[in-house]
Amino acid sequence: MERFACPLIRLLWIVACCLGGLLTAAPEPKVEMSVQLPPFIIEQTTGPKWRYTRIPRYEILSRCNDLTTEQLALAFHRANQLLGLVLPERFQLALDVPQALIFYDEKLWPVAEQAAVAALLKAHPPARADGLPSPGTPPRVQLEPITGAKLLGASPSAQTAARDSFFSNLMLSDADSITTFALVSSSTLDPQRSYLTPAYVANLLERRTPTLPEWFTAGFMRLYDRMDFADNTVTVRPIRWNFATQATPGAQPSAPQPDLIAPAVFFAGKSAAAPDTFAWVEQCELLVSWGLDPAQGRATAFWKLVERACTEPVTEALFKECFGFDFNEATRRLAAYGANHPGLRWVLPEELSRPPPYPLRDATPLQIARIKGEWERLEARYGRKNHPDLEDHYVTLARRTLRRVYDRGDRDPRLLASLGLLELDAGNKAEAVALLEEAVQRDVVRPRATYELARLRYDALVGRSTRNDDKFSSAQVASVVEPLLAGMKRSPPLAASYELLAHISAQSVTPPSDEVLAALENGARLFPEKRARLLELATQPADFKPPR
Repeated sequence: MERFACPLIRLLWIVACCLGGLLTAAPEPKVEMSVQLPPFIIEQTTGPKWRYTRIPRYEILSRCNDLTTEQLALAFHRANQLLGLVLPERFQLALDVPQALIFYDEKLWPVAEQAAVAALLKAHPPARADGLPSPGTPPRVQLEPITGAKLLGASPSAQTAARDSFFSNLMLSDADSITTFALVSSSTLDPQRSYLTPAYVANLLERRTPTLPEWFTAGFMRLYDRMDFADNTVTVRPIRWNFATQATPGAQPSAPQPDLIAPAVFFAGKSAAAPDTFAWVEQCELLVSWGLDPAQGRATAFWKLVERACTEPVTEALFKECFGFDFNEATRRLAAYGANHPGLRWVLPEELSRPPPYPLRDATPLQIARIKGEWERLEARYGRKNHPDLEDHYVTLARRTLRRVYDRGDRDPRLLASLGLLELDAGNKAEAVALLEEAVQRDVVRPRATYELARLRYDALVGRSTRNDDKFSSAQVASVVEPLLAGMKRSPPLAASYELLAHISAQSVTPPSDEVLAALENGARLFPEKRARLLELATQPADFKPPR
């Protein structure tokens, strides 16, 4: 967003006006906008209508012309397909709620306001979080946004700076959803040289459940930075890893090998390899490149190793089960590969490069309210962390957008969930309960919505046991368990749901059902780092405060 920079005095004046008119003597900026706060979407009667379309895993709301919107949809679909060549979908963050993309023609947004938003984001770059907060931590924004990184950019092989800047975007996340607002310049769009940026891909890796092994994430992201995307092809030029050579313990003196970190230490993670952390990262990239090389036929075995490593340590026995040879042989083969890396090349079949046909049409009032309102709800969460004094303004904007169709009688489940979560975050619990109850009754696809309803029902139970042992009846427990189990059938899984399930089950007068036991077993598999915590909650029910 550097292109939004302006002289310091002017920029400070703009930000001051946007943040409440601190410089009262200065005239107000002459821009037509719906609210004097960044970030926002301007509501104008002039300009193109909101248009709507879909591509696999995404829905798109656009205020660009149709040709630009179609090019953007093609570019994004193709970029996702190219990513799938090198990173199968099952190793990415899974979201049952389609990601929302809001495309907005930059000509509709005054430059002064663009500069104000850029300044705000630069001053308050939110950190990424990895889920609902742990019990006992204060309330905070969950799964905070990635800020200042493009969602889609031009291939590194493109030498023009303009092509690398056609997307300037802000991505805001909740525990179970992602919405991206992108300013678009149609003159710099090139679908054939577009790719998903490293920041976005890192988000898909880091939020995946079960957690991917540290060595894989480090190695893949380093290799991804080298990938070139053009004309349905992903390529990596030959790489040379400059490891020093020394004799490997136990090997023949005549067989020198690079000074690779011993596998048992390497797979234990970066901290175990310290102080040789640079060598560890280099070896991560070498291993990932060796495993993924499409010309060598090792990818199936490599992905099996990665999947197993998500839930268990990489031992020599596990490695041999996947590849058919031991650590010594693996070290020898890695050394030879590192000294003679051939480069990598993947080709996307032409028929996969285009999304299935879905008509671009005028967006309905519901689609506009649902997608735009969810974006504005996430803005309110962003504002709560960075400018609490402005949160009420954001909440008012989101509430107005969402209720515009709600008050006309629309009861779409996702609309209800967004409204319920908005009111919950704003502290209106009674209203939130009613909205979330109706959303869950209508089988809403929102894991956070089902968790929050279960948590609110649990809060209503606390202190209301009629027994001497403070346990709850089967019916009381079921009121909490039912929405939890429903949400656990959706992606992404939330660790907080499994913690609450373990706790409420331990407080029941009856033993947990087979379904509950199976769910808890699955939770321990999905969140191996939480295994001890789940056991603790199941045996010490008094020590618990549901995450918020």
